[in-house]
This record gives sequence, C-alpha cells and structure tokens, in this order.
Amino acid sequence: MKIYPVILIFIILPLILNAAEPDYYSPENMLSFADHLYDDEDYLRAAEEYKRYIFLSTDDKNNILYKIGLCYRLASKNDLAVEYFRKTADNTTNDRLKHAAVYQTAYTYFLAEEYDKSITIIDNLDVKEKNWFYTLKSLNYLHQRKWYKARDILDQIKNLDERLIYIIPELKAKSTAGINMKRKKPILAALFSAVLPGSGKIYCGEIVDGLYSFAVVGLSGLLAWDGFRKNDVNSIQGWIFGSLSVVFYSGNIYGSALSARVYNYSKENDIINSIPKLPEFLP
Repeated sequence: MKIYPVILIFIILPLILNAAEPDYYSPENMLSFADHLYDDEDYLRAAEEYKRYIFLSTDDKNNILYKIGLCYRLASKNDLAVEYFRKTADNTTNDRLKHAAVYQTAYTYFLAEEYDKSITIIDNLDVKEKNWFYTLKSLNYLHQRKWYKARDILDQIKNLDERLIYIIPELKAKSTAGINMKRKKPILAALFSAVLPGSGKIYCGEIVDGLYSFAVVGLSGLLAWDGFRKNDVNSIQGWIFGSLSVVFYSGNIYGSALSARVYNYSKENDIINSIPKLPEFLP
C-alpha cells in the first residue's frame, strides 16, 4: 500500500508540468514574441510573426497591419511598407488609425525620396488637424530645394503639437537659410573665365583648379604663338597647340559655369543634411 503515493506522483506530476508549460503557438504568445522582436529592432522577423498572428487570431487586425507596415518601413522595405499602410487605411474604421496609416504612407514615400507622391497624398487628405502633414509636406519641399514653398507651408502651422514644438523653428531656419544662401552665378563664373582663364573657378572657391586652368590655357596659347611666330601658318606646332588652347579655353569656360552649379548644390546639400528628423507619429 505504501507504493501508492509514489505511483500517484508519477501519474500526477507530468499532468502538472504539461499544464504549466506555455502554449508557444497560441496567438497571444505569437504577438508577444513579435513585439519582442520589434523592440529588438529585428523588424523583418517581427513582420513575419505579426503575419502569423493575423492568420490565427480572430481579434481586430488593423493595428497589426499598421505594425507590419512600420516593420517594413523601419527595415527600408518601402514598397511593402506602403502596401500594409494602405491595407490599414482601407480596412479600419478608426479615424485616428486611418490618418496615421495615410501619414505613414506619405512618410514612406518621403523616405524613398519620392517627394511628389508624398505631397500628393497629403494634398488629397481631408483632416481637421494637419500639423503633422504640413510638417511632412515642408520636409518634402526642403529636400526638393523649394525653400519658399517650405517656408509658406511652415507659416500655416498653428497650435503646435508638443512633439513638433521644437522642430518647426528649426525647419523654418533651414528654409530661411536656403532662401538667403549666397549662390554663385554660373553665367558670371563663365564670363570671368572667358576674360581671364581660371578666374571663374577661383570665384567658386576652387583656387588650385583655377590656377591650373590659367597655366594650361596660357601655356598652350604661348606655345601656339611661338610656333606661328617661327613658321607662320605652316607651323605644325602652332596648329597643334592652337587647337589645344581653344579646347582648353572652351573647357575652362564650361567648367567654371559647372563649378558654380556644383558649389550651389553642395551648399544646399549642407542645409538639407542638417535638417532634423521628425519624431515618430503615434496613432
């Protein structure tokens, strides 16, 4: 009779252990694991777990569709991100979530440097509170170097959200910097180099290149003159170096105009690269 307790232990203990073991394949645990992967910035694996959760769960899935869109956006899978944000916007009846999904669609296009698509989405949106959308629209214009349009949009933003209150003045400063930037004029740079070879490049801040252009054009011209001086129009040296001098002189003019454009582009890039990032939009 004394062996009964031992037998009971062997019978009951496995039942207790099995009852305590978590169901790793339950929708709740899948969702918890997906959230864990998301927090660990393992976005692609998190997206797959969220998809498995959607397949097995009977709950409202629109928030999860939105989360999958975020996973793909953060993993730079822009096409997939747009797909899931659009699914969210099309399926949900929650206005806040719908606006968040539309915003993320526009933001994803912005990150993909498809600025016109981003702006079109914002322009077609009918919402009362547009501060976030106007801010994103101004960013699109800043990255397109449309400084005046960016400033005009920023001036329309009133009653700032507390998460935007610090970024708006910075964006206004960037648009003002773009407007007031001292640009080099390509025509003026070309004219300078036409009068004095290399001076257009010096005007654009390229002193070494300017001196090099002056030396090359000057030396080839001098050698051509020397050849014609010695042998008149029959000088092979004169014709060779004369032709080279014309090529170098023309290239010096074109290169100076190009240098002005490169200078302006580089200075504008400095402004764009210093633009702060938007805080994350929360539905």
